Amino acid sequence: MKKKVIATMLTAAMTMSMLAGCGGSKDSAPAVTPAAENEPAAQETAQEPAPAGDSEASAEASGEAVTIKLFSNLPDRKNGQGLVEQKIIDEYMAENTNVTIEVEALDEEAYKTKFKAYAMDGMPDVVSIWGQPSFLDEVLDAGVLAELNEEDYLDYGFIAGSLEGFKKDGKLYGLPRNTDIMLFYYNQKMFDDNGWKVPATTDELLTLCADIQAAGITPVAMDGGDGWPMACFLTDIMVKVAGTGYADIVSNAIATGDFTAPEIK
Repeated sequence: MKKKVIATMLTAAMTMSMLAGCGGSKDSAPAVTPAAENEPAAQETAQEPAPAGDSEASAEASGEAVTIKLFSNLPDRKNGQGLVEQKIIDEYMAENTNVTIEVEALDEEAYKTKFKAYAMDGMPDVVSIWGQPSFLDEVLDAGVLAELNEEDYLDYGFIAGSLEGFKKDGKLYGLPRNTDIMLFYYNQKMFDDNGWKVPATTDELLTLCADIQAAGITPVAMDGGDGWPMACFLTDIMVKVAGTGYADIVSNAIATGDFTAPEIK
Protein backbone atom coordinates (compact mmCIF):
# COMPACT_ATOMS: atom_id res chain seq x y z
CA MET A 1 0.00 0.00 0.00
CA LYS A 2 2.72 2.46 0.99
CA LYS A 3 4.69 1.69 -2.18
CA LYS A 4 1.71 2.47 -4.40
CA VAL A 5 1.02 5.74 -2.55
CA ILE A 6 4.68 6.76 -2.96
CA ALA A 7 4.47 6.13 -6.71
CA THR A 8 1.32 8.24 -6.95
CA MET A 9 2.88 11.03 -4.89
CA LEU A 10 5.96 11.04 -7.13
CA THR A 11 3.64 11.38 -10.12
CA ALA A 12 1.96 14.43 -8.59
CA ALA A 13 5.25 16.04 -7.62
CA MET A 14 7.01 15.41 -10.91
CA THR A 15 4.08 16.64 -12.97
CA MET A 16 4.54 20.00 -11.28
CA SER A 17 8.31 20.15 -11.33
CA MET A 18 8.73 19.14 -14.97
CA LEU A 19 7.47 22.60 -15.90
CA ALA A 20 10.80 23.96 -14.65
CA GLY A 21 12.81 21.62 -16.90
CA CYS A 22 14.82 22.99 -19.81
CA GLY A 23 17.79 21.89 -21.83
CA GLY A 24 20.35 22.79 -24.48
CA SER A 25 21.81 21.31 -27.61
CA LYS A 26 25.15 21.77 -29.31
CA ASP A 27 24.00 24.82 -31.23
CA SER A 28 21.96 26.43 -28.49
CA ALA A 29 22.81 29.85 -27.07
CA PRO A 30 25.55 29.53 -24.46
CA ALA A 31 24.37 32.41 -22.29
CA VAL A 32 22.06 30.01 -20.49
CA THR A 33 23.55 26.64 -19.65
CA PRO A 34 21.09 24.33 -17.87
CA ALA A 35 22.31 21.59 -15.57
CA ALA A 36 19.28 19.47 -14.84
CA GLU A 37 21.47 16.39 -14.70
CA ASN A 38 23.13 17.63 -11.53
CA GLU A 39 20.19 18.61 -9.47
CA PRO A 40 18.60 16.53 -6.73
CA ALA A 41 15.71 14.34 -7.76
CA ALA A 42 12.75 13.05 -5.84
CA GLN A 43 13.67 9.42 -5.37
CA GLU A 44 11.77 6.44 -4.01
CA THR A 45 13.93 4.33 -1.75
CA ALA A 46 13.98 0.57 -1.67
CA GLN A 47 10.96 -0.89 0.10
CA GLU A 48 9.65 -4.33 0.91
CA PRO A 49 7.22 -5.68 -1.76
CA ALA A 50 3.78 -4.13 -1.49
CA PRO A 51 0.69 -6.30 -0.99
CA ALA A 52 -0.71 -7.33 -4.34
CA GLY A 53 -4.12 -7.95 -5.85
CA ASP A 54 -7.30 -7.79 -3.79
CA SER A 55 -5.49 -7.01 -0.52
CA GLU A 56 -4.07 -3.77 -1.94
CA ALA A 57 -7.38 -2.71 -3.44
CA SER A 58 -9.09 -3.46 -0.13
CA ALA A 59 -6.55 -1.38 1.76
CA GLU A 60 -7.14 1.57 -0.56
CA ALA A 61 -10.90 1.27 -0.27
CA SER A 62 -10.75 1.19 3.51
CA GLY A 63 -8.63 4.34 3.67
CA GLU A 64 -5.82 2.61 5.51
CA ALA A 65 -3.58 5.13 7.28
CA VAL A 66 -0.23 5.52 5.55
CA THR A 67 2.79 7.49 6.77
CA ILE A 68 5.50 8.43 4.28
CA LYS A 69 8.83 9.86 5.37
CA LEU A 70 10.37 12.35 2.94
CA PHE A 71 13.96 13.55 3.32
CA SER A 72 14.63 16.84 1.52
CA ASN A 73 17.60 19.14 1.01
CA LEU A 74 15.32 22.20 0.90
CA PRO A 75 15.15 23.43 4.52
CA ASP A 76 13.41 26.74 3.76
CA ARG A 77 9.77 25.70 3.46
CA LYS A 78 8.50 29.30 3.26
CA ASN A 79 10.30 30.43 0.11
CA GLY A 80 11.54 29.21 -3.25
CA GLN A 81 11.74 25.54 -4.13
CA GLY A 82 11.13 24.43 -0.57
CA LEU A 83 7.82 26.32 -0.56
CA VAL A 84 6.79 24.72 -3.87
CA GLU A 85 7.70 21.26 -2.60
CA GLN A 86 5.76 21.81 0.62
CA LYS A 87 2.70 23.09 -1.25
CA ILE A 88 2.65 19.94 -3.39
CA ILE A 89 2.88 17.81 -0.25
CA ASP A 90 0.14 19.77 1.55
CA GLU A 91 -2.17 19.57 -1.46
CA TYR A 92 -1.58 15.84 -1.78
CA MET A 93 -2.40 15.23 1.89
CA ALA A 94 -5.52 17.41 1.61
CA GLU A 95 -6.75 15.22 -1.26
CA ASN A 96 -5.67 11.97 0.43
CA THR A 97 -6.61 12.37 4.07
CA ASN A 98 -5.41 8.89 5.02
CA VAL A 99 -1.83 9.78 3.99
CA THR A 100 0.58 11.59 6.29
CA ILE A 101 3.85 12.84 4.79
CA GLU A 102 6.50 13.60 7.37
CA VAL A 103 9.18 15.95 6.02
CA GLU A 104 12.73 16.16 7.32
CA ALA A 105 14.61 18.98 5.58
CA LEU A 106 18.26 19.92 6.12
CA ASP A 107 20.69 22.26 4.40
CA GLU A 108 23.02 20.75 1.82
CA GLU A 109 26.05 19.75 3.90
CA ALA A 110 24.02 18.48 6.85
CA TYR A 111 21.81 16.63 4.38
CA LYS A 112 24.76 14.83 2.80
CA THR A 113 26.10 13.82 6.20
CA LYS A 114 22.79 12.41 7.43
CA PHE A 115 22.11 10.79 4.06
CA LYS A 116 25.20 8.64 4.54
CA ALA A 117 23.97 7.66 7.99
CA TYR A 118 20.57 6.73 6.58
CA ALA A 119 22.25 4.67 3.86
CA MET A 120 23.69 2.46 6.61
CA ASP A 121 20.76 2.45 9.04
CA GLY A 122 17.70 2.52 6.75
CA MET A 123 16.48 5.16 4.29
CA PRO A 124 13.29 7.26 4.45
CA ASP A 125 10.67 6.44 1.81
CA VAL A 126 11.49 9.32 -0.55
CA VAL A 127 14.80 11.21 -0.70
CA SER A 128 16.62 13.77 -2.81
CA ILE A 129 19.87 12.84 -4.54
CA TRP A 130 22.29 14.54 -6.90
CA GLY A 131 22.38 13.14 -10.42
CA GLN A 132 26.15 12.86 -10.53
CA PRO A 133 28.03 9.56 -10.86
CA SER A 134 30.32 10.47 -7.96
CA PHE A 135 27.27 10.68 -5.68
CA LEU A 136 24.76 8.33 -7.29
CA ASP A 137 27.08 5.36 -7.81
CA GLU A 138 27.97 5.21 -4.13
CA VAL A 139 24.29 5.26 -3.17
CA LEU A 140 23.36 2.57 -5.68
CA ASP A 141 26.23 0.36 -4.57
CA ALA A 142 24.73 0.51 -1.08
CA GLY A 143 21.49 -0.96 -2.51
CA VAL A 144 19.18 1.56 -0.84
CA LEU A 145 17.30 2.93 -3.86
CA ALA A 146 14.35 1.35 -5.65
CA GLU A 147 14.34 1.06 -9.44
CA LEU A 148 11.74 3.12 -11.30
CA ASN A 149 9.94 1.99 -14.46
CA GLU A 150 10.99 4.50 -17.12
CA GLU A 151 7.94 3.72 -19.25
CA ASP A 152 5.73 5.19 -16.52
CA TYR A 153 7.18 8.63 -17.30
CA LEU A 154 7.21 8.64 -21.11
CA ASP A 155 4.47 11.29 -21.28
CA TYR A 156 6.02 13.59 -18.66
CA GLY A 157 7.84 15.72 -21.21
CA PHE A 158 11.35 15.28 -19.79
CA ILE A 159 13.88 16.55 -22.32
CA ALA A 160 16.38 14.19 -23.90
CA GLY A 161 19.22 13.37 -21.54
CA SER A 162 17.59 14.70 -18.37
CA LEU A 163 17.08 11.20 -16.92
CA GLU A 164 20.57 9.91 -17.71
CA GLY A 165 22.12 11.30 -14.54
CA PHE A 166 19.82 9.07 -12.50
CA LYS A 167 20.56 5.82 -14.30
CA LYS A 168 23.05 3.04 -13.84
CA ASP A 169 23.42 0.01 -16.11
CA GLY A 170 20.38 1.22 -18.04
CA LYS A 171 18.12 1.25 -14.96
CA LEU A 172 16.35 4.39 -13.71
CA TYR A 173 16.48 5.35 -10.03
CA GLY A 174 15.36 8.99 -9.89
CA LEU A 175 13.53 11.83 -11.61
CA PRO A 176 14.65 15.45 -12.14
CA ARG A 177 13.04 17.81 -9.66
CA ASN A 178 14.37 21.11 -11.01
CA THR A 179 17.20 22.70 -12.91
CA ASP A 180 19.72 25.45 -12.25
CA ILE A 181 20.25 28.23 -14.76
CA MET A 182 23.88 29.28 -15.22
CA LEU A 183 24.80 32.53 -16.95
CA PHE A 184 27.89 34.07 -18.53
CA TYR A 185 28.49 37.72 -17.72
CA TYR A 186 30.79 39.57 -20.11
CA ASN A 187 32.75 42.82 -19.98
CA GLN A 188 31.11 44.95 -22.64
CA LYS A 189 33.98 47.49 -22.75
CA MET A 190 36.52 44.72 -23.42
CA PHE A 191 34.30 43.35 -26.18
CA ASP A 192 33.93 46.80 -27.74
CA ASP A 193 37.64 47.59 -27.44
CA ASN A 194 38.67 44.30 -29.09
CA GLY A 195 35.88 44.07 -31.66
CA TRP A 196 34.58 40.81 -30.19
CA LYS A 197 31.05 39.74 -31.01
CA VAL A 198 28.82 38.22 -28.32
CA PRO A 199 28.49 34.52 -29.29
CA ALA A 200 25.08 33.12 -30.10
CA THR A 201 26.00 29.41 -30.18
CA THR A 202 28.34 27.06 -28.33
CA ASP A 203 30.59 26.81 -31.39
CA GLU A 204 30.87 30.60 -31.56
CA LEU A 205 31.68 30.68 -27.84
CA LEU A 206 34.49 28.17 -28.22
CA THR A 207 35.93 30.09 -31.18
CA LEU A 208 35.77 33.36 -29.26
CA CYS A 209 37.44 31.78 -26.22
CA ALA A 210 40.33 30.67 -28.43
CA ASP A 211 40.70 34.23 -29.77
CA ILE A 212 40.60 35.72 -26.26
CA GLN A 213 43.14 33.22 -25.01
CA ALA A 214 45.42 34.00 -27.95
CA ALA A 215 45.30 37.64 -26.83
CA GLY A 216 46.76 36.58 -23.47
CA ILE A 217 43.49 36.88 -21.55
CA THR A 218 41.76 34.13 -19.60
CA PRO A 219 38.42 33.82 -21.43
CA VAL A 220 36.25 32.37 -18.65
CA ALA A 221 36.59 32.53 -14.87
CA MET A 222 34.39 31.40 -11.99
CA ASP A 223 34.34 31.59 -8.23
CA GLY A 224 35.92 28.43 -6.86
CA GLY A 225 34.56 28.77 -3.33
CA ASP A 226 31.93 26.10 -3.99
CA GLY A 227 32.84 23.14 -6.15
CA TRP A 228 29.38 22.30 -7.46
CA PRO A 229 28.99 25.18 -9.97
CA MET A 230 32.13 24.00 -11.78
CA ALA A 231 30.81 20.44 -11.73
CA CYS A 232 27.51 21.62 -13.25
CA PHE A 233 29.31 23.65 -15.91
CA LEU A 234 31.60 20.79 -16.90
CA THR A 235 28.71 18.32 -16.93
CA ASP A 236 26.75 20.57 -19.28
CA ILE A 237 29.72 20.65 -21.65
CA MET A 238 30.02 16.86 -21.41
CA VAL A 239 26.35 16.45 -22.35
CA LYS A 240 26.88 18.59 -25.44
CA VAL A 241 30.05 16.70 -26.41
CA ALA A 242 29.16 13.13 -25.49
CA GLY A 243 25.36 13.15 -25.48
CA THR A 244 23.36 10.92 -23.16
CA GLY A 245 26.30 8.55 -22.63
CA TYR A 246 28.29 11.14 -20.68
CA ALA A 247 27.48 9.57 -17.28
CA ASP A 248 29.16 6.28 -18.18
CA ILE A 249 32.22 8.12 -19.47
CA VAL A 250 32.56 10.12 -16.25
CA SER A 251 31.91 7.08 -14.05
CA ASN A 252 34.61 5.11 -15.85
CA ALA A 253 37.09 7.99 -15.57
CA ILE A 254 36.47 8.28 -11.83
CA ALA A 255 36.70 4.53 -11.27
CA THR A 256 39.91 4.07 -13.25
CA GLY A 257 41.56 7.42 -12.66
CA ASP A 258 41.97 7.69 -16.43
CA PHE A 259 40.65 11.00 -17.78
CA THR A 260 42.09 10.61 -21.28
CA ALA A 261 38.80 9.74 -22.99
CA PRO A 262 38.50 11.90 -26.14
CA GLU A 263 35.18 13.35 -24.92
CA ILE A 264 36.90 14.63 -21.76
CA LYS A 265 40.05 15.84 -23.48
